[in-house]
Amino acid sequence: MDILFQSLDCCSFTNFQVFDGSNNAIAGGSVNAVGGGAGGAFFLGFTSGSANIARIVITEFDENDANPDSNIGYDTFRFGAINAVPEPASWALMVAGFGLAGAATRRRRVLATA
Repeated sequence: MDILFQSLDCCSFTNFQVFDGSNNAIAGGSVNAVGGGAGGAFFLGFTSGSANIARIVITEFDENDANPDSNIGYDTFRFGAINAVPEPASWALMVAGFGLAGAATRRRRVLATA
């Protein structure tokens, strides 16, 4: 996740939390823009070994309501999908393998009875 901010006040920060399907926080972090000025670009990353990410919560806090942050952008959310069903090429190889195994077994029976 890329975060870009331009902070116009003295203090602001952005929190993110990642939750699983049981609503347990599995990752989190924060980016602080202290001192005002031009802000900057930040990268936050996390990886989950299983497909258990249910939601991501991003919260931006600003201490100065009179002069809030003018530009905050979020980019590059990437979610990888796990293939639960084999692809067609895998199915074709599996069916061909079972067919060859069945043909070999049938041929052995015919040779044994002759």
